[in-house]
Amino acid sequence: MRTGEWERHKFKRKLDEAVAAMLTQRNVEEAARSVGVSTATLMRWQRLPEFQIAYRERAGPHTASRRASPAAATLLKTMIDPNAPASVATGGRGNLQSRGQSH
Repeated sequence: MRTGEWERHKFKRKLDEAVAAMLTQRNVEEAARSVGVSTATLMRWQRLPEFQIAYRERAGPHTASRRASPAAATLLKTMIDPNAPASVATGGRGNLQSRGQSH
């Protein structure tokens, strides 16, 4: 393997480690630390198309919905809270209905 190929291979391996870290660590800082790169480097890598593709492939279709669950739970609590203003409850209901129709 030539030098350029070897460097590319090492970078790809490091990028794969970063994708795995982003899926398992609590935040970008911890993910960067576990891979041995700076937070700024990991954030820059996240903008690379090859990182984004690898992340989507490994994360699966339900990653975003798992992260959205706390927000949906808060909306639901607000909707059923008898002390919440009607405008808040109505707005929450509309948000949940539109989310349900888009999926």
